[in-house]
Amino acid sequence: MEAFIIFHQPVSEQSVVQLESKAIDLVARGIERLTVVINSGGGSTYAGLGVFHLLRSLPIEVNTHAHSVCGSIAASIYLAGKRRTIAAASAVILHATTYTDGPFAGQQSMFNKVVAEPFRSIAGWDDDLVMRFLSPGENYMWPDEAVELGFAHEVVDLQIPPGAEIHHIA
Repeated sequence: MEAFIIFHQPVSEQSVVQLESKAIDLVARGIERLTVVINSGGGSTYAGLGVFHLLRSLPIEVNTHAHSVCGSIAASIYLAGKRRTIAAASAVILHATTYTDGPFAGQQSMFNKVVAEPFRSIAGWDDDLVMRFLSPGENYMWPDEAVELGFAHEVVDLQIPPGAEIHHIA
């Protein structure tokens, strides 16, 4: 059995709880393969890394598909997929992590090192690529480039097969 979760909202504590709960429920019901379809500009770094680790720990095949925008910490969630596909009409938007409030608001966070780890260990990025994309400002990666750089495996338009379970988190 196969299921798809369409994740179409900012990454927040609330949206991640919905995603994690749905994924855990599907595993408990015997789903063998899950594809998380991501259309998100990002959000909470902590929430995003949490769901990244949960998806990687599930005892089923988890794949991801970037659908439209896959930005910021949503790109880290995307890297949880064993097989990672990206739609032709998509963009990956990356940047350095920054403090959002307090006396360091707007400054680059030391947490960038943690966020960079999946890009290194899964996509195989070296220091130059990490610095190129996880640096201040918006840094765009297009679908063909995402494949070339190991971030995605293939550029494809998603085709959900008949009979697959579809869940929408929006």
